[in-house]
Amino acid sequence: MASAITQLILYSTCDTSHLQLRLSSPSPLPFLPPTSTASAAGKTRFPMLPQLYSHRNILAAPKANPENDGIVAADNDGEDGVSLGTLKLPGNTDLQRFEILLFQWANSLCQGANLPLPVPLKVDKIPGGARLGFTTVGNGKTEVLVYIDCLVFPATSASGPIFRAIRNGPLKDVSPPGEPRIMRSLLQALQKSVQIATSWVAYSGIKMKKIEKQAEVEKRPGDGGDDYDAIVVGSGYGGSVAACRMSMVGIKVCLIEKGRRWKAEDFPTDSWKIMSTARYENQNLGISFGPTDALFQVYEQKDSLAAVACGLGGGSLVNAGVMLPTPIRARRSPKWPKEWERDWDDCEASAAAMLRIQSSSVKFPIAKVMGELAEGEFERNTESSLKLSVNFDAEEPPSNPPKLQQINSCFACGNCIAGCPYNAKNSTDKNYIFSAIQAGCTIRTECQVQYVIKNPYGVGQQGRISRKRRWCVYLNEIDYITSDFVILSAGVLGTTEMLFQSQMRGLRLSDTLGSGFSCNGNTIAYVAGSPAPLNGYGLSRKQISEITFQDRPGPSISLSHTSSLGFTIQSAILPRAYPYLLFEGIATYKSPTGYCFFHGIVDKLRHIIGLNLSQSIILNAMGYDESDGKIMLEKDTDKICFHPPHDPLLPQKIKAFQKLSKKLGGILFMSRYRSTAVHLLGGCNASSDSSGGVCNHKGQVFDPNTPATLHAGLYVCDASLIPCSVGINPSLTIATAAEHTSRYLVQDILEFKSKNSTSVVPADQNQCAVTDKSLENDHGATVLIKETMRGYVGGMPCTVHLKMKIHSQNHKSFDKQNWFVGESHPLLRGKVGGYVVFRAIEKDKLHVIDGEMDLCVVDCRTPYAQYMHYRLLLAASSGSRYILEGKKIMNPYYFALYAWRETTTLYVTFNKVAPSGSIDTLLNLKGELTVSFIDLLKCFISLKGNGRGRFMHLLLQTFLRTYILQMPRGTHKNFIATDSYNKSYPSSTINDIRTEDGYIIRCRQWKNARYSLLLNRERLLNPILLLNGYSTENYWLPTEPHDLVRTLLEEGLEVWLLQTRLHPLNPANDATIEDIGKYDIPAAIGKILEVHGPRTKIHVVAHCVGGLAIHIALMGGHISATHIASLSCTNSSMFFKLTSLATIKMWLPLVPISMALLGKKKVLHLLEKSKGSSRHRLLKYIAQCLPRYERCTSKECEVFSGIFGNTFWHENVGPAMHHWLNKQSSTKLPMSAFPHLRKICNSGYIVDSNGHNSFLIHPERMAISTLYISGGRSLLVTPETSYLANKYMKLHQPGFRHERAVVDGFGHSDLLIGEKSREKVFPHIVSHIRLAEQEGNDLTNSPRKKYSKAALDWGDDPYKEYGDSGCWFSALAIILLVLLLHVNFCIIEGPETVQDFVQMQLQEIQDNIRSRRNKIFLLMEEVRRLRVQQRIKELKVVDESGEEDADEMPEMPSSIPFLPHVTPKTLRQLYLTSFSFVSGVIIFGGLIAPTNSLKIVLVHMGVIVNVRWEQDVCCSKSFKCVVKSCSKHLLSLDVGTKIRSWGHLIRGFHTQHAFAIAVEVDPIVASFAGGAVGVISALMLIEANNVEQQEKKRCKYCHGTGYLACARCSASGVCLSIDPISLSSASDRPLRAPTTQRCPNCSGAGKVMCPTCLCTGVMMASEHDPRFDPFD
Repeated sequence: MASAITQLILYSTCDTSHLQLRLSSPSPLPFLPPTSTASAAGKTRFPMLPQLYSHRNILAAPKANPENDGIVAADNDGEDGVSLGTLKLPGNTDLQRFEILLFQWANSLCQGANLPLPVPLKVDKIPGGARLGFTTVGNGKTEVLVYIDCLVFPATSASGPIFRAIRNGPLKDVSPPGEPRIMRSLLQALQKSVQIATSWVAYSGIKMKKIEKQAEVEKRPGDGGDDYDAIVVGSGYGGSVAACRMSMVGIKVCLIEKGRRWKAEDFPTDSWKIMSTARYENQNLGISFGPTDALFQVYEQKDSLAAVACGLGGGSLVNAGVMLPTPIRARRSPKWPKEWERDWDDCEASAAAMLRIQSSSVKFPIAKVMGELAEGEFERNTESSLKLSVNFDAEEPPSNPPKLQQINSCFACGNCIAGCPYNAKNSTDKNYIFSAIQAGCTIRTECQVQYVIKNPYGVGQQGRISRKRRWCVYLNEIDYITSDFVILSAGVLGTTEMLFQSQMRGLRLSDTLGSGFSCNGNTIAYVAGSPAPLNGYGLSRKQISEITFQDRPGPSISLSHTSSLGFTIQSAILPRAYPYLLFEGIATYKSPTGYCFFHGIVDKLRHIIGLNLSQSIILNAMGYDESDGKIMLEKDTDKICFHPPHDPLLPQKIKAFQKLSKKLGGILFMSRYRSTAVHLLGGCNASSDSSGGVCNHKGQVFDPNTPATLHAGLYVCDASLIPCSVGINPSLTIATAAEHTSRYLVQDILEFKSKNSTSVVPADQNQCAVTDKSLENDHGATVLIKETMRGYVGGMPCTVHLKMKIHSQNHKSFDKQNWFVGESHPLLRGKVGGYVVFRAIEKDKLHVIDGEMDLCVVDCRTPYAQYMHYRLLLAASSGSRYILEGKKIMNPYYFALYAWRETTTLYVTFNKVAPSGSIDTLLNLKGELTVSFIDLLKCFISLKGNGRGRFMHLLLQTFLRTYILQMPRGTHKNFIATDSYNKSYPSSTINDIRTEDGYIIRCRQWKNARYSLLLNRERLLNPILLLNGYSTENYWLPTEPHDLVRTLLEEGLEVWLLQTRLHPLNPANDATIEDIGKYDIPAAIGKILEVHGPRTKIHVVAHCVGGLAIHIALMGGHISATHIASLSCTNSSMFFKLTSLATIKMWLPLVPISMALLGKKKVLHLLEKSKGSSRHRLLKYIAQCLPRYERCTSKECEVFSGIFGNTFWHENVGPAMHHWLNKQSSTKLPMSAFPHLRKICNSGYIVDSNGHNSFLIHPERMAISTLYISGGRSLLVTPETSYLANKYMKLHQPGFRHERAVVDGFGHSDLLIGEKSREKVFPHIVSHIRLAEQEGNDLTNSPRKKYSKAALDWGDDPYKEYGDSGCWFSALAIILLVLLLHVNFCIIEGPETVQDFVQMQLQEIQDNIRSRRNKIFLLMEEVRRLRVQQRIKELKVVDESGEEDADEMPEMPSSIPFLPHVTPKTLRQLYLTSFSFVSGVIIFGGLIAPTNSLKIVLVHMGVIVNVRWEQDVCCSKSFKCVVKSCSKHLLSLDVGTKIRSWGHLIRGFHTQHAFAIAVEVDPIVASFAGGAVGVISALMLIEANNVEQQEKKRCKYCHGTGYLACARCSASGVCLSIDPISLSSASDRPLRAPTTQRCPNCSGAGKVMCPTCLCTGVMMASEHDPRFDPFD
């Protein structure tokens, strides 16, 4: 069906076409399926209408006529014609759409292939419908004697809308031939049209409702939610054809044009106006000026010049309109696609008909002159009268009103190539584009398409509106519109550049892109000063009225001469608006050479004053070049550059130009450029596969992955398809190729829509559908922002350049209530474009193809925090896709002291998008990007848009709310708790256990569901013992579907959970952490051994205080390591390192104050509604006032975090977990162990309840495998805790496996209670337990790893900077608090020895001071000696490289300001420089300056005579002698060029008297020379004296080097090792050859320190000399 429909519409004319085409077959509506005529006639009849009322005086309903097969015939004729039938339309019919369908049906009849008619038809669009005219041709005249009007009448008060067919015209009473067949076709069309027009209304209503619901979410600024079936880029001879053909079949088309719409009165008519409509880009100089949408676009690159047009209509606006058929030579080229030949002639005829090409019957003066001169000048010259797309008709026939855009007749003014100012040229905006607009095409002007990419979100994705099409067409780096088909028709340079830019964003294209570029053999010349009556200048309006038509210049090109050599020469009229100087001396050179710039000025003045004494014309030669040019994209500048092809016919063209200019008697001006092209071809050549071109013969773009693969929906339809030069004006060739491409394009679209079950619905008819800047909506606020961030991602440098656009249309509806609730303002959300430079991943830029940002994101979990989210989808030229996501986190911490760091630091993750079907491991990098102060200042300066003031106000308002007012956005109070997971939790058994001290504790036991099945095994898996943190539940979490208990049970393990005496469910007591390790844990392990037997080993998993307790139990000897299979601790170990804020809290006397407030009952009730004493309420109030990094709206959470600090990140914990934790689990807080916990925190490791170190001294008791896990963003315990523990275990227990993990993004307790704990934390614990089970079962016999103590000492913590969110302020706060509060200081000599200052006696303090002084002195002395050796080693390296002299003296400070330190090398340079300056000044002042004025003193007859020898300014070899006396002028002799020397001059005076020669010097020159010599000499002497004084200070022994030669090794660095020879022994052992070894005295350096100057090089050395100062 689709192919048949395509054939019906291919040759359809526009709505005002006056062409009369004889057709041979009928044609139903282009978009209607074939319908049986008989069935249609049998099922549908026109209803009888007794009376119709309308403004068209419709007659009464006619009777039925069987001959017309359902059409009702009228009884009699009225004044308006014969009524052929009426049809009552449904009330919900879209009349505008119905009229479009009628016109399309009528238009299809003229070009159809299935409805044979005996006479040709002519279709016109009239108000209310369409008119079918039956044409007759006789006596050279064409007449329409009868026509049928198909009219639609709107509803009136008496009736609904109706359709009526009326026959009218001079022969209206006679039925024309073929009328019954036309009426049957009309009946079928009416049936389907009613269905479409009525269903469209319902469909539009449903669609609009859906759009309105999602518009606020999905509509992006710029695209307006628009998406189309097809988007055409460009409106020249290619794009206009494609837009017209697609629109005629009802496809929703949008045509985008870079330039603006040009009316006849807008075209430039003088030189000043044309300069404002031109843009010039010089690639050589890197400059450009002129508007980007200028009518004339000129590109100069190296020795080439190219000119293109920009506007609605493309090159047809400013070309000469020459329409020549494609030569046979071009069509026989090997590069020419053979498929084009199948229908080339038909397509060429169709294009010629639409462009209405004509030829003038008048032979204008330039044609006459050139015709006479060309005879005999060319070999086998062929002269042809040209056909132009210009209207030469005097006026339109009155019986046929114009239905296309009104055009006038040609005035022969000669201004065609500057744009016709009289609306007489048939440019594409007056035929193809106008027809497309009539059919519903949308035109967007002043919109430049940058590139196209495949829709990254897929086709037809549910829930999205603007991202459901296959292609995204980007108008800039941010805004895009979508469509299923994209047709690139922006010209050779425009289309190629778009494809290059698309290739940089991952679109795979053929390697031949940009190759095969042709300039069509263009060569431009200009002939001026000819006396021949050429009339080669364009006329003004005044001149037109004064000159007759036949004497005017005529069209720009009216005659063409083709030579048998293979090129064509055309003479062109120079428009009045063109600046003549460009053609006479600026852009040209004279042949033969000579000065010609003033010729252009004189010629211009002649024309201004009206003296047309000479004539000028432009000569344009076209031929067949090699088509081997190249178009490229410079990645640094993102600009197109091109290299023209080789033109073998260039010498013959120049000879032809010279012959013509001689015949004309004028001056030939040749272009300065090797190639001056106005007819650009190729770049995206059509070929059979991707190895030979970019597209196939249909214009479809190849995908080079496989030879036959195409990019579905991507077409090229313009001059860039033409694979070779055509040798003549290529306008008709381009239009013909576009017609050919459009046939397959329309067929492809219809097939695609039929496969996707989408009916072809005609677009809305809009007579004024051309919109300027439609994608820049002026309604609403718009803000444009540029931001640059730099940093490291995955340890590799990365730079992000972003362009953000914020567009809001409904920001006024955002009131204060929304702000108080915390909603983000629309002016703080927008789209992002730009690029990312990440050379470590991709060598080229990563371009942002889709990005979003929100500067005020609020999470209900963290209502006090504000986030700035960025999400960028990046495309690389390699085809890979990446996602960069980042966020800035702003918390009200320390009253905005961290505001700068938080607002300028972006925490990013960089991921690679996996291709479909790939299972490779994807890239996953993390890092930080920051905005420097300079970049932030540039960002604010670059703010643009009408909403930038409002944007800054809103952004500062959010900062004020976050940091100063600290108002929450949202709350946890609205959460409704559910018991969905409580019911499904595995059953457990509670065991009451009595400890050694008589306290009752509980231990909850979960047996594995497969326990009975595992009993038959020889060995069961060891059980797990879980130890909670301080008074909180970390493992048994009823609200979480995958907590650690469930995870371990799924692994087949038995789980025991210990509820220690500090558990909230236990009564108040005075327990400490030591009591848990001493009594509770041994009792629980004893119970497990009692159940499973004494040989059972237990896996222990402990958190926080539980980890401290298990280490106390093990290292205190309360339990044996033989019963422990493995130990896993999260954020705890035998060490306990806190963050800065937590350290301050522990150093402050808050714990003693809290214990005093609590009294004897040391349990604090945390529930907000719990009743407590006033002291308890005071304590909770104090806890709420303490600073913390994250705040919460839950009072219980605020109190808990105030006491401990933030134990988890709220973003990691689910709302259900947060609610359960605060309302059900942690309702009470036993605080009896706080004094012990404070001692551990202040010590940094586990101590007993008295503060003594009784545990770290027993590492031998830790003979177990360990795993220590820390949170990467912990706000309580830093990762140093796990680092020290892991290092401690590796040193003391190297025979066991010890692991450490730092999980980024987690804090303290959220390692176990977080939503993503199962994915990121639990696998470490489970893996550690599995390996321990394998080791216990001897499943792995591999030797255990040994750890080197030296290697452990060298290593440093790779996560050293993790975990502590503090900065310099935290450290400063600690120091100030220590100094102000006089907290007891301590000396930490090691992890096992701690001494308290307070407990020392006076003598002990003095001894400690003395001892530490000695240590400091010895250490400083060692540092000095090491510095000496360092300098010796460095000097040795310099000696080996030969860069410096080893004995060179040290640098000396210069006595001259701003000069560097002086060394012997620089001193020599100073002497040489000073001598050179002095010599140069003397030569200039004494010899060069006075040579132009010498004086001879002669004694002539007793009178002193001065003879001055002056050089003539005009001639370097001519001198003038002036003889003067002291009183009067005696002689003036001009000897001209005869003087060759002074002797020659003196002999010229014929005197033998005595004479003297003197030099006359300018006093200013003399003063300058003398002063310069004096100053330079003085400075040189001062510096020399300074060097002499400095050398006196040098050490006399080492001569200032600081080193002496080693006497032991004679400065060689090696010593001989010779065995001693004993004369008394009679041993037969042979003597060994002497060996060499490094000198022990100088360590192989060959030099030692000078003891006199202590390696300083000066006579008196200071102990703080910077050469060996231990402090940097």
